Amino acid sequence: MDRLGAKGGLKLRAALTAVLIGASLMPPVLEARMSFDLPPQTSSRVDERARRRINAVSVPSRRVPRSVTRSGTSTRTGFISVEPTLGIASDGTAFFYPALDPERGDVEELGIGRSTDGGRTWESILPQIPHAGSMDPYMFVDGVTGRVFVLDLQVACVRLSFSDDGGSTWVPGADCGAGDTVFMDHPSAAAGPPVDSPTIGYPNIVYICWASFGEDEFGSSCAKSLNGGASFIPILGGPSISGCPGQTGHIHVAADGTVYLPYVCDGTPYLAVSTDEASSWTEIKLPRGIAKPVGVGFPGHEAAVATDSRGTLYYMWLEQNRLPYFTSSSDRGATWRKPIRVSLPSVNEANLPALSASPDGTVAIAYMGTAQSPGSPWGYWEPCLTSVGATTSECPPEPAAYERTTWHGFVAISEDAFRKPGSWYTVRANQVTDPLVRGTCGPIRCHSVADFIDVFVTTRGEIWASFVDDCIDACVEANHPMHNGGEAIIVRIP
Repeated sequence: MDRLGAKGGLKLRAALTAVLIGASLMPPVLEARMSFDLPPQTSSRVDERARRRINAVSVPSRRVPRSVTRSGTSTRTGFISVEPTLGIASDGTAFFYPALDPERGDVEELGIGRSTDGGRTWESILPQIPHAGSMDPYMFVDGVTGRVFVLDLQVACVRLSFSDDGGSTWVPGADCGAGDTVFMDHPSAAAGPPVDSPTIGYPNIVYICWASFGEDEFGSSCAKSLNGGASFIPILGGPSISGCPGQTGHIHVAADGTVYLPYVCDGTPYLAVSTDEASSWTEIKLPRGIAKPVGVGFPGHEAAVATDSRGTLYYMWLEQNRLPYFTSSSDRGATWRKPIRVSLPSVNEANLPALSASPDGTVAIAYMGTAQSPGSPWGYWEPCLTSVGATTSECPPEPAAYERTTWHGFVAISEDAFRKPGSWYTVRANQVTDPLVRGTCGPIRCHSVADFIDVFVTTRGEIWASFVDDCIDACVEANHPMHNGGEAIIVRIP
């Protein structure tokens, strides 16, 4: 997006890198924040032929519910971010993390973006906590208590702090107490009611799960806190995840205390389920979205799970054709509805899926997508995916076929996904002439966006989503890949 000059864009990119390693430098000053309306992009039942027909003539289907008239706003926050996660308090206060203020130039402490006016304006609050940089930032808001949790990966452990007054003051919690492996990656956290254990001074159990890497093995591990995050108890014996490397999607805890970890193994979606506070796990194999494997499967964390008050399970993942698929279960995972593709018909490659559901069953799916992918065989990153321990330097350069590929943010929405097949419509997070990314976007990492985005549906049915703009200034008009951005974009669909 047209925000900074070329020189400023390079500094912004450098500042984003500094967020990951905790360095210090002076980022540029961003211009005034802007927003624009988001009309629905298309509407249809999930029947693929009907969607193509509707998309071609650009008129709504009579079979689509009234909710297709919903629109929203996409707001530039003015803050640099990477892998932005969201949380919305019961009073409507919105948070995203991390939020680096370009005017401060100090990235030793990462700020938290906060909005008290429905996402129209944002401020960065700096918690007084010893989180010097982060290899993987993450935050969530406990919907029951309103407590805001912030955690940062520090190579082989996780630092966590929390706030009970909307981010004004912070209490340091676990200080590298959750984790004792050689290396950790992709931590996520959630809270839910206890099943058997008594809690101390806090009603919910707080869980942290991560991918753990030892000298000769990979796995997924978790820890739980019975005192609201002040300290954590390591849990021995994480989910087996079918012998695949220990990458999972973000943890989810249902209203009954059941813990879920989604993941993909060799292209097949799985769900690890625990009904005893993550002490033991049952592995559920889900149906595939496509019959014939194409290319190399995505990393295990390209999957997401959510639940509603009915106990319905919602699950989405990226198939080997690099498109997002969705399914649901009304019997705790014993049987699943036939998977459906949930991206726009014009999208031919996607990445970074995120999923959320409200108690009444409103489902939102955020993803990065393009209609200009060269298609299979993609080639890019496949040597890295098939070679254990391969580094980025051992991967091939971005293929020339992606030179004019542009990527955009999308949010697919359904208010009856618990039915078969349900109705879906989609909104775009950015203007079509103003892409968020040029070139490739994964698999694994999408340049300044990094490994994931986020989406959240409130109890009132409001939908929030977080993206990162990797394409600013000269990149907007370029006909070749440029990665000179890093500003957080927040979408709100009331």
